[in-house]
Amino acid sequence: MSRRRAPVKSDRIEELGDEEVITRVETNVSYSTTIPTKKTASSNTTDNGFSLFDIIRSLGFLLFLGATLSYYITGTWAWGYETQLTNPAYLRHSFKHNILGAPYLNLTDDQLSVYDGTRAGEPIYVGVGGKVYDVSANPLTYGPGGPYHFFAGRDAARAFSTGCFQTDLTWDVRGLDPDTVAKDIRGWQRFFEKNKKYFYVGQVVHPEPSGEPPKFCQGQKMPGGRH
Repeated sequence: MSRRRAPVKSDRIEELGDEEVITRVETNVSYSTTIPTKKTASSNTTDNGFSLFDIIRSLGFLLFLGATLSYYITGTWAWGYETQLTNPAYLRHSFKHNILGAPYLNLTDDQLSVYDGTRAGEPIYVGVGGKVYDVSANPLTYGPGGPYHFFAGRDAARAFSTGCFQTDLTWDVRGLDPDTVAKDIRGWQRFFEKNKKYFYVGQVVHPEPSGEPPKFCQGQKMPGGRH
């Protein structure tokens, strides 16, 4: 007896080109192109959960605490270490002129005389050869009753050169050796400029000298090396 072959699907394999196969695969197979992202911690937060703001705030508190303790223990804000940067008056002055661009003082002799330390709330100024310096940080020296109070509120350029503090408290340097005066005045200006307590605030403008020049004080150096 002959057997009949059951019908089966065609064994023929359809030959397809490479490009057609890729096209059919891409058409029949669907997939997601979305790649899950991994959550990362904020760039301003450390592994321990502290933000940058928390760190800055903590450092600020420690600085404030240290400065407060220093003031109560030593009477200064920096444990006895003093510079112009620890002088509040200098910081206000520097911010006013270097940051805000405010002009420096331009005083007359009468205006300078106001700042001799006798008026409450006013700074103490000392003039040296036309330049004016704030010496308020040392009132025991330049304030009323201080050993150098006679320098406050005036430009005593002549006395800074001759050393005659009783008679030469004037800016008039006529009759003195110009080279010696220039050297002496510049030396004192450097002293005030480099001192950690004092700072430059402006200038004083003097009128043209008139009348007889001041007399030479006893022991004063005379022009040409005479004494």
